[in-house]
Amino acid sequence: MEIQGRLFPKLVQLGVIPRKSKAEVERLATAFEQRFLKADVQPEALLLHSRHWEQLAACYLRYSCDKSNPRSLVQQLKLTLERAAANKHFIPWQFVFADAAVTGTTADRHGYELANLQMASTAADSPVVLYIDEIGRASRDMVEALRLGRMIDAMGKRLVGVSDGFDSDHQMWKFVLSIFAALQEWFIDQLKPKVKRGMRDAHRQGTNLRPAAVGYKLVPAVDATGSPIFGKDGVRSKMLAVDEKTMPYIQLAFNLYVTQNWSLGRIARHLNDLAVIGCTWDSSRVRQLLGRYKYAGIDVEDMTYRAEQLDEKGRKKYVIKRNPREKWKVRRARNLQIIPWSVWKAAQRRLELAKNAYSKSSSRTTRRDEVNATTLVRPLCGGCKKPLWLGRAGKHASFTCTDARDGKNGCTFRGYKTVRHVENAVVNYVLNKVLTPTRVNELVERANQYLIEQSEAPRVDTTAWETEIAKLSAGCKRLAKVLANEDDDQKMGAVVAKLRQDERRLAELRAMARDAKRSSDIPARLCTTQVLELIKDVSTLLQSEVQIAAPLLRQLTGPITLLQEKQEGKSKPAWFACFTYNLLPVLLQISRNGNCPTTSTLEYLTTHGWTNAESAKFPLDVERKADVIAAKVAELVAEGHSTDTIAAVLGVSSQVVQEARTGRKRARGPRGKTAGETAKAPRTTFHDLVAPLKALLVKEPGTSISEAARRLGYCEATVRCAYDAAFPEVIEKARVDGAPPQRSNRSRLSKQEIERVKELLRKGVPIYEIEAEIGCSRQTVYRIKSKM
Repeated sequence: MEIQGRLFPKLVQLGVIPRKSKAEVERLATAFEQRFLKADVQPEALLLHSRHWEQLAACYLRYSCDKSNPRSLVQQLKLTLERAAANKHFIPWQFVFADAAVTGTTADRHGYELANLQMASTAADSPVVLYIDEIGRASRDMVEALRLGRMIDAMGKRLVGVSDGFDSDHQMWKFVLSIFAALQEWFIDQLKPKVKRGMRDAHRQGTNLRPAAVGYKLVPAVDATGSPIFGKDGVRSKMLAVDEKTMPYIQLAFNLYVTQNWSLGRIARHLNDLAVIGCTWDSSRVRQLLGRYKYAGIDVEDMTYRAEQLDEKGRKKYVIKRNPREKWKVRRARNLQIIPWSVWKAAQRRLELAKNAYSKSSSRTTRRDEVNATTLVRPLCGGCKKPLWLGRAGKHASFTCTDARDGKNGCTFRGYKTVRHVENAVVNYVLNKVLTPTRVNELVERANQYLIEQSEAPRVDTTAWETEIAKLSAGCKRLAKVLANEDDDQKMGAVVAKLRQDERRLAELRAMARDAKRSSDIPARLCTTQVLELIKDVSTLLQSEVQIAAPLLRQLTGPITLLQEKQEGKSKPAWFACFTYNLLPVLLQISRNGNCPTTSTLEYLTTHGWTNAESAKFPLDVERKADVIAAKVAELVAEGHSTDTIAAVLGVSSQVVQEARTGRKRARGPRGKTAGETAKAPRTTFHDLVAPLKALLVKEPGTSISEAARRLGYCEATVRCAYDAAFPEVIEKARVDGAPPQRSNRSRLSKQEIERVKELLRKGVPIYEIEAEIGCSRQTVYRIKSKM
């Protein structure tokens, strides 16, 4: 505004150039930001004042990196505006384009693309001259600079360089442009090895080259002797150090991924909930965090490089590619280690499994649900033997076969089965049929019988093997000495061939002797008590969260197949689950993790091929909710709780509680509409009354349930359910106290009448006489009595 106001004072009077004020500065800054982000350039009828200039122009400004002086844009703009005014050209604020901290070696720059669009426009109010400070500001790439000059010339427009004196109106402009563009690209080619050299030296010294990652902070750099390190400009260099504030988040992410088997998305959501460094986390960012070498104390440089490619328009662009490992610059940095090496390697193994499981091109050896388990089991279809899909999601997620659904591959597997039913049936069978004391006793008895048989078996005589091993060892030593002193190439070849043959035979004999010795060392027999303790651990893990229980259940049962079989007298087929379970590998894994004394015995049984694999097949019966809660209902009934209290505590209806108490299924009415019946409006549930009921009780505290039902226009039972959903603490207090829930504090009796009821109760007057004398209900007398 200052420069243009001085150069074009009449445009200030006309309002084309705003007068200097804080509000106008903010308005222009906001306009530039919106124009840059939305790529929307509005000249605002500038042609109405075109008599004050000869041609309308635009300018493009740029500086290269974040270490450059941001004032460079201001300096370039000042020179450009003055040169344009000298040529009687006007550059409005709408045609000022810029890029900050962006390299000129690529055309993928937002401000540069906006300037190109305006220069390629044929509109009457588009600029006809483009001003740049010098050719290198527009592009450091020779091909792109020549393309820009050719495009502007083809549009009949003009390109002007302020500092280097370039002007496309001159006759030799193409020759001058090619020279300037070649010099700019040559400058970049000379600069690259210098920058690489400086970065390698900084890497060796331990100074920092890029922004600190999460878990680290920047501190003043020192060398091995503790002396400060200064840069070429005399400024103190920076080096990385572990940040004690954010380091726990890194350890938490690795622990959740390696130990708890959380998925990347779940970790990202958890880090967002914790507001880690105030950024937004996603799966890609968490994957990048888990793969960073620096967390394991290894500082790696030159892992990647930028490669040039041409886009669909023929423009040069850069893509990031990975260097071979032999080109990496690796430095051990123990002061930067946050994660133990074993944990970091475990995370890399799981990341590699996930990569193979989700890769489209590679042959999958691992399924996605095995890496990031979302369900406890992923059964196979009994018809086509393919994994069942989640045909429905949400609360009632269900398994189905897509081949059968779409009529492919001749699969006849029909219908859906909820994930909850399948998981409950499998886990219940494993807990109640497999992991039982009876099965454990059978396992221990058969295993110990096998150990006895092995101990009584005749031992393999290894004397001949040991003699031959000693003879071959001595012969190999002699051949090695001959080979060291031999100069004849022909004889050396024969000696080498003989030496290799003897070494292969020696390795075979040693392996046979080692196996024979291992077979003769019979470990101690299994102890039933110790195996039962391992079984308890397995049962506990199977009932933990999905990410822990799913791999263990998969190892125990192997593939689980769902079958459909026709039943006599039934129209629909019955569902069955079948699998082959083997306890031995699971017990071995648990015993290794807990340093159990039975580990050696279990390892011996596993390595010698002994197995206890058994087949299981059972129906997938759907359990009624009443059957599931029957034991809990019986316990609460024994404590003296009412049906309504039990229903509110367990989150079910009173009818379900009544079914659980009596064991009889309630009769249901006919489903569907009868002939001629019209469609009814959707029924309002008690959940819809929670908000209105809360509002009513806040406005008029102590309103009774009957009064609330009358005002809301619903029956008392529906309002009572809504009250229990709105105030669960009242129901919990009733369960703890063993008394009916007190849903209202208001009573229609006066204080004198309530005191009279208490007096009669203390005297032992029967309830029905108090009811008749006071004129209240029996429930009111009971309620007053419960409060005494």
